[in-house]
Amino acid sequence: MTQLFSEILLAAQANLNPSELRVAQYISNNRHHALHASAHELAAKSETSDATVVRAAKSLGFCGLAALRRTLAIEMEAGVPPANRVEWTVDSLGGNLEQVFEETLDLHQSSLAQLKASLPKEAYCALITHILSAKKVVIFGIGPSAAMADYLATQLRRFGISASVFSHSGLLLADEMMQLQKDDFVLLLAYGHIYKEVEVLLDHALIVEAKTAVITDMLKDQLCAKVSVCINIPTGPEDGFLMHTATLAFIEAILVGVASCASDHVITNLKVLSNLRGRLVKHKK
Repeated sequence: MTQLFSEILLAAQANLNPSELRVAQYISNNRHHALHASAHELAAKSETSDATVVRAAKSLGFCGLAALRRTLAIEMEAGVPPANRVEWTVDSLGGNLEQVFEETLDLHQSSLAQLKASLPKEAYCALITHILSAKKVVIFGIGPSAAMADYLATQLRRFGISASVFSHSGLLLADEMMQLQKDDFVLLLAYGHIYKEVEVLLDHALIVEAKTAVITDMLKDQLCAKVSVCINIPTGPEDGFLMHTATLAFIEAILVGVASCASDHVITNLKVLSNLRGRLVKHKK
């Protein structure tokens, strides 16, 4: 069985000098970039030299940088099992709860900083425009992503925007997809690897002429050509515990953006909501 890169790094880190360790840790935390970056680019990011990058790969047990990349590619294609992600995170923190708290917050801050620095503002603006011009907004998310999809849809409905969630997998998704119509807008939350549901939903949206967008962590290269807007959002170390702080922050940014661009409509609908809530509370008394 092929070792995970995190396992290789953990076993070899005692034999790495500080510069080599810096290279290895950068690669571990930025695998998608490492798949395509040259030794010179990796050296610049890790503040080392080209020669150090090559030495680091060999110190990790690879015959060179190309072999290291092949291992990353195979691992990323297969996806890292949740148990391995949790195990890697727990091992790296050593069970110290104070350290767990501080480093978890550090990871969240790093993800937010990376999102702010890397997200093209035109992509954000295009996403808001699609939401406001759509006949209906559909948010697709399965597993943990379903909860985030439901939150976004609920808030949009409170704003007076027609919104629903596709959260089923398998055959039940077919019933949901039958609702899609021309001029609808589908926002997919897709992480890790491309599920069959993602492929079929994108194909069907194209057939019915619905606009599409995707929020993803590492599937940008595979999905960008198939959607109108592609948003790449970090979810923490790529073999560590999945953290969705940046995605939730982006969802909040979507809501604030929608409210800013359609403030009169949003405020009117929120006043209706408040009135209905008030009447329900009085009715209970």
